[in-house]
Parts: sequence; C-alpha cells; structure tokens
Amino acid sequence: METIPHISPNYEPLTYTEDFRLYRSPKYLYATPDYFMQLPKEISKCVVFIGAKKQDGGYDYKGTAFWISRNSAIPEKIWTYLVTAKHIVDKIRGLSTGMGMRVNRHDGTSEWIEIPINNWHFHPTDSTCDIAIMTDISPDFKIYDWYRTTVDSIVDENYINKYELQAGDDVFSPGLFARHVGIEKSIPIIRVGTIAAMETDDLQIYGDGRRMKGYLIESRSIGGLSGSPVFTNLTSFRILNGTYKNVFPNDCYALLGITWGHWDVPNDLEGKSINAGISIITPASRIVEVLNQTIIRAQEEWNELRIRLETAATLDSKK
Repeated sequence: METIPHISPNYEPLTYTEDFRLYRSPKYLYATPDYFMQLPKEISKCVVFIGAKKQDGGYDYKGTAFWISRNSAIPEKIWTYLVTAKHIVDKIRGLSTGMGMRVNRHDGTSEWIEIPINNWHFHPTDSTCDIAIMTDISPDFKIYDWYRTTVDSIVDENYINKYELQAGDDVFSPGLFARHVGIEKSIPIIRVGTIAAMETDDLQIYGDGRRMKGYLIESRSIGGLSGSPVFTNLTSFRILNGTYKNVFPNDCYALLGITWGHWDVPNDLEGKSINAGISIITPASRIVEVLNQTIIRAQEEWNELRIRLETAATLDSKK
C-alpha cells in the first residue's frame, strides 16, 4: 500500500490500495486505515430477494438468493450462478407456477425479473443438500446494481486449518427481512453472529431420520434469511499456534455457507414454539459439488466451444 500526500476530512492520511477482502479480485481505491475495519459496501449487493408469482402479477417474498462465479477455461470469461436454498424453490413450486428475483437498479429503483422455475440444479446424489443453483444468469451490469462472490472465497479444509477456524468465531449474513424489504429498492439487512458448532454430518432436521451436513450458528435467524450467504468475519490478525499472525485481506470474509433455517423449541407457557436462536448452515463447499455435476460442466464446455468458434469466425472475417 502506498500512502499519498492527501488528507481526508478528519485529517487521516489516505492510502491507495487494492481491496481483495470479498471477491479475491482487486478493487482499487483511496481509503483511510479505518476503511478496512468496516464491511465492504458491496456485501449487500451480492444478494437478491426471491418471490413466488401471484395471480395479479406481483410477487410474495419467500427468501434470499446470492450471486457466485467461477472462471471459465476462456481467459477473462466468468460463469455466473444464482444460489439459494433448495427448500425455497420447492416451496415456491408448491405455491405458484412462477418465481422471480428482485434486483436493484443503478437509478435507485428495483425490478422484479422472472426466472425459470424449472431451471434449478440440485445435488445429484444427496437429497439432504439444501442447495439450488441456476446457471447462465447475470443481469446487465450497466442497468442493475449487483455484485458476485466467487467459488475461490469458499471456506474449505485448507482455510479452516490455516486460520484455525472454530466455534466462537464471528460471522455475518446479508439477506431478506420480510417486514422491511424496501419500497423503491431492496434493502437487505445484515445479521451478525458466531459459529456455535463446526461442520458435522449428524444434524437431524428431517422427520424421516435423514441427517444433513452443516454448521450451527448463534444468530437469531428468521423467515426470509433462508438462502442467505454466511461469511466469516475474521479480524486482521489471529493467534495461531501461540503466535500473532496476520490474516490476508482476501481471507477476511470467506463464504462459510447458506442459511437453511433455525430450530424452534416448545414454549410451554403459550403452547407455541419459539426461535431457539441457533441457525443451521449448509456448508458452502457443497456448492462446488453441485457445480461439478456432469450436466453443468457439459453446458459450460459447450458454451466455451461456441465462444471459441464465434471468436474464430470473427477473426477470419477481418482477414
């Protein structure tokens, strides 16, 4: 980072730097040191609200989805995907024949965009994996105000071991709060919490005895946050093996998982169940398992071949 001879309104020196924290691709900016103690403003732009289409053409809010991408075999080409919780898609299919996503625009408004209800991909072998992914979907950046995280930001075993990620570490999650969605544009909220238990494959959430893999998060999840991305929130340094070590900026906010929902506990006084305050999180590593299935890989390889052929034809026409 290079300090430049310029001062901010509070007379702190501005620094020209590359911000890698969220997307592992640089954002160049001038910033004061306290900038890196705040969440990136773009964090809320990677989520959209998902709704079921009503008979009058409007939409009922049902949950959250978010954008994620990975590099193509073609240089500078990126594949973009929409990710949400599978149970949201199943619920909308049972209620409606259509679904949409509410995306913010650069002009300060938002727009419902209808998306194909039958174009979702699920885990090819594990029915307990609560992930749904739609491929080849990316609104025009010139019109719509959105960002995407990347598969490179997903928490894996290397990340866990490198930073000794454990119960008690901070996390946060942007998503839908159904009682305050925003009038002119979508307003995602950001909930914060801590890891209550690391990943296990012994979570009993289905009534038929099936068990799912997941983390437990101490965060008062509510309806609407299902499908929301959950990110780690590591400070700039950690004590690792008894030694203070820096956390690389591009590792501060890694994608831990996707919100499944929360557990309820009985309330004997009122005869109703109440939120236990523990959220269930599907590990983000399972996104890669869905993306690597044959049908998605074949589609991407076909698109890459098509792009190469179109590029070759264009070059030939200029000779």
